[in-house]
Amino acid sequence: MTGATSRNKGARWERAVAGRLTEAGYQHARRELEKRVDVGDIACGPMGVTVEAKDRKQIDLAGFIDQVEQASDIAGTAYAVAVVKRR
Repeated sequence: MTGATSRNKGARWERAVAGRLTEAGYQHARRELEKRVDVGDIACGPMGVTVEAKDRKQIDLAGFIDQVEQASDIAGTAYAVAVVKRR
């Protein structure tokens, strides 16, 4: 898969996850578009949650959790969540 195709696939999944969070009542859920530092894929405003959305063929749960915990530390949030799309 090319770089652009992979980025587009990831962006679609991030939008879908953020949309579901918004529908569930988390009004402040939005994609993090500014990527100077990794603060997660989706910010949930005052909830104190960092979300990583993963749409990958190979699932590496330990790696995904490590990544979201590191992003949570950088963002200063209390909770870290990885939302993984299973194919």
